[in-house]
Amino acid sequence: MSPRDGTPPAEHETGCRLRRGCRGRGLATEGSRALIDHAFGFPTALRVTANAVAAHVASRIVMEKCGMTLVRNFHAEWPVRIDGDEAGDVEYAITRAEWLAGRPGPNPPADPRGPTSAIVHRRKPELLGLPDTRPAFPGPAEGPAGLGNV
Repeated sequence: MSPRDGTPPAEHETGCRLRRGCRGRGLATEGSRALIDHAFGFPTALRVTANAVAAHVASRIVMEKCGMTLVRNFHAEWPVRIDGDEAGDVEYAITRAEWLAGRPGPNPPADPRGPTSAIVHRRKPELLGLPDTRPAFPGPAEGPAGLGNV
């Protein structure tokens, strides 16, 4: 997490990457929330942003779970091409006011999308306006334990 080059110290950018074996366990969400909390621990921090490849649905879900909202779609120039980058990139952000409003109190508000919203979006990326470009798992042995094709 750091202020981006050329941006005021009031704006911080965060991000994370996980090895394949560590994905799907909530670690990215937990870590991203901790980074956002850390950023807003600085009194000058007014906004935290994060970027991802638009087609990377899991990253977008993490950003949304952290209270971030979609700010813009754009096409960045990268020195190396990766799968899905033809769809461009997305920027998500959360302001200090949004972060303060969304912090859980004694009784955190229920997610209006329900507890399975992340599962629905993983299974149906078109709900985020994206084509499903992920390969299907060939069988239960390839999917998460006991879940088969997800």
